[in-house]
Amino acid sequence: MALETLVAPAAEPVSLAEARAFLRIGTDGDDGVLTSLLIAAREAFEARTGRALVTTTFRQRFMAARFAHLDLPCTLVPGRIPTINLVAVRLIAKDGSETAAPANLVRLIDGRFVITAPLSAQVLGLSIDFQAGHGATAANVPYAFKTSLLEAVADALKRRDGGASDGGLSWDPVAREIKL
Repeated sequence: MALETLVAPAAEPVSLAEARAFLRIGTDGDDGVLTSLLIAAREAFEARTGRALVTTTFRQRFMAARFAHLDLPCTLVPGRIPTINLVAVRLIAKDGSETAAPANLVRLIDGRFVITAPLSAQVLGLSIDFQAGHGATAANVPYAFKTSLLEAVADALKRRDGGASDGGLSWDPVAREIKL
């Protein structure tokens, strides 16, 4: 399974103004650093959780050997959740070329890709373009996720300034080893 970002989110889940307010930073001297840390925090969060916070378009490839032996309908798990829209489905031929899949070959049901018809023996895999995220703007992102990002940025700034880090415990008790 390969996952590729086709269209990045139109906005970050936490604005620079929100980060400044949370961190009690009144000047714009650290804006470049804060912006970089906010992006890094989002990327780390999304990679760790499998979530897309703001609507993003992805391409994911599935090789037929992984699902050819399963009975139909067959379910495939998208690489990012919440999955909100199926954009395009292409068949990957053995020579690597891609062609549009027949309508309704793959459907999005309950956030999963469902294959509804058998694939030809000539098909090496599927390439699925889809959108995932909580919405097109930061306003749609749950506050718990925003707070996690802000706490990650605060921890990174504390380490940058020579302070002792809590190892990420304040912002993610599961991922103790992940740092920005």
